[in-house]
Amino acid sequence: MKKAKTLFLLLIFGICLYILFFQPEWLGLVVVNKPLFPLGSLVSWLLIGSFAFLVYFIFPENIKNSFDKFLRSISKLFLFFACGWGLISFFLCGNWSFNFENKISFFAWIFLTVLILIVPLILGVVFLIRKLFFKQSPAK
Repeated sequence: MKKAKTLFLLLIFGICLYILFFQPEWLGLVVVNKPLFPLGSLVSWLLIGSFAFLVYFIFPENIKNSFDKFLRSISKLFLFFACGWGLISFFLCGNWSFNFENKISFFAWIFLTVLILIVPLILGVVFLIRKLFFKQSPAK
């Protein structure tokens, strides 16, 4: 079941990357008219969410090591942030097109977006490095 979820998330991630890089004209298409909700917002939200889920699925269910449990818990927290990224973005800028009129809100949005992407990436890399160098369970 976990493999099926991972493949599904990879498919979503790949489609979103394809649209983002090879079909950028699609990003301006309107999904919902009132309030204006462009496809680009949905693609961005799915891309960030699927990335966070993929990193979360790197961690096994039955972790025995307390540090790895901590990494998984932080990953779960950022998974929730990624799922709510679109709503948080909407509240920061006041629209679904993510057009900002306030510089402070814009920089807060950039910081939040980078944080939601970088922290899970770092957690996944740390976990995979620990898994490579500690074939058996590291010190508890």
